[in-house]
Amino acid sequence: MTLTSRLVVALAFAALIPTAVVVTVPLLQAGRRAEAETASRVAQAGRQAAVLLDEERISLFGAADRAAADLRANREGLSALLRGPEGEAAAVAQRLAERFAIDRLRITGAGGGTLAIAGVTDGTTLSETRTVDAGPETLTVTFERELVANWALRTTGVYARNFDLRRLAEPLRPRSAYSIAITNPHPGNDGIAGTADDPSGRTITYYEYPASMNGVAFAGTMIVPAEGTQTFKTIEVAGIRRVSKGWQASASISATKAHVPFVDEQADNPNSEINTLNDTWETTSKISGGYTLPFDVIMSATYERRSGTPQAPSAQFSGGQTITQIVLNIEPIGTISLPPTNLWNMRFAKRIRLRTGQSLEARFDFFNIFNANFESYLFLLNCTGGKGRIAELWSGGAV
Repeated sequence: MTLTSRLVVALAFAALIPTAVVVTVPLLQAGRRAEAETASRVAQAGRQAAVLLDEERISLFGAADRAAADLRANREGLSALLRGPEGEAAAVAQRLAERFAIDRLRITGAGGGTLAIAGVTDGTTLSETRTVDAGPETLTVTFERELVANWALRTTGVYARNFDLRRLAEPLRPRSAYSIAITNPHPGNDGIAGTADDPSGRTITYYEYPASMNGVAFAGTMIVPAEGTQTFKTIEVAGIRRVSKGWQASASISATKAHVPFVDEQADNPNSEINTLNDTWETTSKISGGYTLPFDVIMSATYERRSGTPQAPSAQFSGGQTITQIVLNIEPIGTISLPPTNLWNMRFAKRIRLRTGQSLEARFDFFNIFNANFESYLFLLNCTGGKGRIAELWSGGAV
């Protein structure tokens, strides 16, 4: 018996008891007793429903764990999934769904593309998500069980880790050679040291190498393995109303915490690590809906809002002998950020059936219907040493 059927039976049983009371006792007392008994039984049915829901959630949690473990051990199945939907990926997903009693199972790759889907749900679902390491990438597996028709609520968590990173080293000028400290006062946003906006007591220190290592003879570089990892943790909550009575809708919000101590092939010296740690949050919200107009014309619209890309103000410093000028971040990444982006798109579509198995569809897509300009960079450069000058602040737009 499904969870929905069990809930219906519990509520029906709650309604039958007070009816029997009405028949067997005097009418005046029956009304009062029936009302009290109904309230009691409905409360009891609610508690039973909560217990059943918890049981179903625990059952799905265990099934998701077992299915994910089974997939991790199935190297041939993982290889089939990585080859893509056109191969045996669908069969791998179907076997998992049948073996572990999953109503709907969806497997996505590291880039977010769907690799395989098994099963269909037409209503609100319980959902569990697991990640599976498939070697070159991490797969995300979403397990669903249906609760209420036409509506679904999904919570997804993804953990991604980049390892085997690389750094750009100088074999003849190793990291340890950067041993001479050059300290400058923090210039503040006006780029002039000693003015009112300078942070009190703060300095920026970079490092240079001895004069004996100066010159092009020591300037060769090579890529070397680097210790450290980049991690990305994402959580998403989404509500979906499937197509019914001519309309559908969905809404979601996701947040990603990035921890990037250094980027791939970043220079392997202490100067490249000054205020370059990316330890920030990014959020994305999406709303979409569709409606069937007369003559079976489908109108749909989507709205997406992304938080601005985190950035850091930078300054140009001077004063060294072997590194006479250098540009450094004067604050951590995330101190400033680009403005959030807001994007609206619309589509009108009409499908015409030609004959069995064939159809023609006309689509009219309108991208960025409000013609929003998205700022793609924010330039904040401060200069110190010698003659100071006011910082430049400008941005660039891109549609």
